Amino acid sequence: MALLVLKERESFKNKRWYKRYEQLMKLLTLLTQKTLPGNVEKEINIHITKLNTIADTDRGFSKELRKFQSEMVTLLEKECNWVTENHYQKKYMALGISLGVSLGTAFAIAIDNMAFLSIGLPFGLAIGIAIGSKQDKKAKEEGRQLPVTLV
Repeated sequence: MALLVLKERESFKNKRWYKRYEQLMKLLTLLTQKTLPGNVEKEINIHITKLNTIADTDRGFSKELRKFQSEMVTLLEKECNWVTENHYQKKYMALGISLGVSLGTAFAIAIDNMAFLSIGLPFGLAIGIAIGSKQDKKAKEEGRQLPVTLV
């Protein structure tokens, strides 16, 4: 079974979320060149069919597009162990920020000066980006990284 084709929508070119649509089209084109497990193909085809049935004027299209994109990236990571460019960097940056804010709060409480509340944020951000970049580099060396960046 092959991947279905996402319907081309020329009326979207002026929309602000057209970039996301183009990125999804590029990712689907890359996936047609790879061998996908049957359950992954089936799941992606279900979402493509759903997107193709939504009218151009429907406001729910952008919501469904974003949902499909995130579910597809999660599915590819879980089932095929493939990731997009900067996937780990984004993931670990968010983790680093949350950890940094927590550590900054603990530090501010420990010295009893709330001015240092946000001191952990840049440290967490830097650590998260460093770890994520290392993971992305490793994924690229192993051939698990798809050459597309998603917004």
